[in-house]
Amino acid sequence: MKEIEEQAINTYQNNMLYLTKEHPNLAKDVNNLDLAIQNNIHVSQYDLEYVNGNFDIKDINSGKYMYAEHSNDFAKNTAKKITFDKVNGSIECLSIIDISKMDIENREAIKYKEDVFSLMSYHINNVSSTNVMKHIRKFIFIGVGLGLHIAQIDKKVNATDYLIVEDNLEIFKLSLFTTAYYDIAKRSRLTFSILEDNITFTKTFDIFLQNNFAYNRLFKYVRVKNHSDEKISLIQSAIANQSSVVFPYKKRLEMNIRPLNYINNDYKFLNLHHHIKNDFFTDKPILLLAAGPSFKKNIKWIKEHHHKFITITVSALLKTLHSHNIKPDIVTHIDGSDANRAFFEGFNIKEYLKNSIFIFSAGVPENIIKTLPKEQIYLFENLTKYHKGCNVPTTECVGSFSLLLSIFLSTKNIYVTGLDLAFNQETGETHADGHSKNQTVDISDSGKMSTETSLISSTLPVIGNFKDVIYTNPLLHGSIKSLERIVPEIISDDQTIYNMSEGAKISNSSALKVDDIDMSNFTDIDKSMVSNSLQTIFKDSSTKTLHQNDMESLKQEFEISLRIKTLIDNFANKSSYVDSDEYIGELIALFINIMKTDNKGLCTILEVYYDYFFYALVIVEDFFNTRNTKNTKRHIKKFNSLILTALYSIQDSYEDAFRLFIEEKG
Repeated sequence: MKEIEEQAINTYQNNMLYLTKEHPNLAKDVNNLDLAIQNNIHVSQYDLEYVNGNFDIKDINSGKYMYAEHSNDFAKNTAKKITFDKVNGSIECLSIIDISKMDIENREAIKYKEDVFSLMSYHINNVSSTNVMKHIRKFIFIGVGLGLHIAQIDKKVNATDYLIVEDNLEIFKLSLFTTAYYDIAKRSRLTFSILEDNITFTKTFDIFLQNNFAYNRLFKYVRVKNHSDEKISLIQSAIANQSSVVFPYKKRLEMNIRPLNYINNDYKFLNLHHHIKNDFFTDKPILLLAAGPSFKKNIKWIKEHHHKFITITVSALLKTLHSHNIKPDIVTHIDGSDANRAFFEGFNIKEYLKNSIFIFSAGVPENIIKTLPKEQIYLFENLTKYHKGCNVPTTECVGSFSLLLSIFLSTKNIYVTGLDLAFNQETGETHADGHSKNQTVDISDSGKMSTETSLISSTLPVIGNFKDVIYTNPLLHGSIKSLERIVPEIISDDQTIYNMSEGAKISNSSALKVDDIDMSNFTDIDKSMVSNSLQTIFKDSSTKTLHQNDMESLKQEFEISLRIKTLIDNFANKSSYVDSDEYIGELIALFINIMKTDNKGLCTILEVYYDYFFYALVIVEDFFNTRNTKNTKRHIKKFNSLILTALYSIQDSYEDAFRLFIEEKG
């Protein structure tokens, strides 16, 4: 027994030395827990005992053992259940999609990822039917317990990266006596998430995603039964909200190039780095209309009272508002899809919105911009920073952005409807009727855990505005998290957000039903004065001029793009490959070298290349990580041809656009 105790103490000490060196904040947390227990600030809930040849965790209050004195058997049996197939016990981070089975409604997705779908099609048509991996690259442990199963699984899979999640610091501390994390760390990268809140955990998981991201096809995972499912939900959300998923690389390329034309044509670019002070707006309430499901439930109230507010609406609601003769003061639009022109069609847009202001992303297509009077348009850069001095906070969706805009207008009271950021809890609809992206999701099984990571159909529980818990999807969840981060930073003490939506709780807001608003305290607002005041404040907060320093930065960016082309040329001229590991290594080296061409954060094209490699590296690595895949040399040659075609396509589009811009402006 003495020998076992000494071994446990030795393991703990070595673990603490490792944590102190590599994860100092976590080591500090463990030490602080010890001090809190010693000083009677914290009462221990658990104790480590050695019973019948097994270490076990004893709940001090109940006297029950976590493993029922069978921790060794649990560890061995858990490891035995781990398989190398790509389905069971896996969280899919990147789906290999069969384009031939996609419905016609997804044609825009095909357009923006056509080169990726070429890789996927080749993968589907040529990968071994065994669907079993050679190696498990990344593994997630949800719940630690004593960690004995972690050591057993590591012996079996020898993963490159482990994410270790535990929401109880005491339990993690006990595992330091029984699991040699320091030994596993000699051959694998360990990322710890111990007692982290949801926001911090999401940041930690993002680090895990970035590490060796070529291995992000799927993650194997084990969840200890006494650990909640909440972290799985957050993992789903983080996976689905990766920028490379939300902004397909060709869409980002288009939206990076479009602002150049608007700069050349002297459009006004907005700068919102602080609150706009204007006496006219201070005591006038804002009514923000977003396109969530609850919008239609409040339309009667909106129609009756909209003239008592400064109204801001997302463009998707224009047809509905037009049918009710509701004329918004500000219209917002972010999405760069050509299909969104439908929002501005079917009525006389110039007459209907002759007194409105348009706050649009500079990535919006010209077929929308040109339908509107230029003097009423104010653009902002959400993906680029060509105007270095023009800053506008942005979020994942236009409704959330519109809320931030409302805050910056400095009005004291902001009333919000339609910013549900969640499904209709009865029908499963994601948006209001008529929205081009409205879909209906089956939410009957929303309480059940799933490893699906669809942006739309996956369900996540969140705090509701009028209910304790409602369900949303990863895409909308990303906006909730953005508002949690940004709103507290920018809202003033004298500002109040009244959330009248039936969806998710919005950060720093108060829930308020429309029927509970005493409208006798509101008066009609002179809309002509609103229009004039908006024009004044936005003109004062915008610029048509590209400063000389910004022009020089753009020229430097163009030079960087030419260096990237040279890197691609050098890669293309290398001899053929026989070994898949060598080929993947060269692809990774090319990616790293491209990313290193700009150390000043100038080059927007790097994000486009990153988004493409996010797919290409994962697809190719997964293909060759499949057992019984033959004809390696032929497969490498085909993949290389497809990848080079995509890289040169990105380069040519970017180079042509920048060369033309510099010739005209520079």
